[in-house]
Amino acid sequence: MLLLSVTACSSTPDWIHTLPDQPGDRPLSELTGLWVRATPSLYRLADPDAYSVGQESILIEEAAANEWRFEKTHLYAEVVGGRYRAAGFRQTGSLLRRGVWVLLSPARAWSFQDQFDLPGPAGNAAELARLPDSTEMRWETVDPSPDLLYYFETNAERSLLVPLAFERLGAVYDFGLFRFSTAPYEHDSDSFQNAVKSLSFKLHRPHAYVRQSRHSQRN
Repeated sequence: MLLLSVTACSSTPDWIHTLPDQPGDRPLSELTGLWVRATPSLYRLADPDAYSVGQESILIEEAAANEWRFEKTHLYAEVVGGRYRAAGFRQTGSLLRRGVWVLLSPARAWSFQDQFDLPGPAGNAAELARLPDSTEMRWETVDPSPDLLYYFETNAERSLLVPLAFERLGAVYDFGLFRFSTAPYEHDSDSFQNAVKSLSFKLHRPHAYVRQSRHSQRN
């Protein structure tokens, strides 16, 4: 799967792009911090000619009194058969919350892409795949992705933000948690809760963003 081969999917249900019309406002301050999603290689570790790396994060912070903003950043790089490819997507916007549901509403977005052939013979892809540094990124303004609903779960061990539909590089796909709800905004059923557990930390394309500790954020 090439990192640059992404297309938005328009077949997701309308309800995952808006908050429920029901009481249950909760403070946005509970969401403050850096949320990170794991990005394991898209390729088999035994393949010396293909490897990918990535970073996926959502930063939520208070921009002004009672005004909250987010910044989502996706960065990827891969080496396949001696060819290097990189892609990135960044967007900023506002957020709202209703109980366990958090709606991210992007207002601005930027993307970049780069690719070139590496010198020398193919192989050692895991050593050659690296994320570009800030001086190598040429960001271009693009249309932001649609508003998207996230499921918020927190306990003594960790806090999770899980999108109702899997999203990557600004594209929203027609699979994810929403397929396991028995009705719009339903989240108590066994099927939904089991899906939270199984999708959040999949070995391939995990869905959940995990809030980092303050120590991790400083580092």
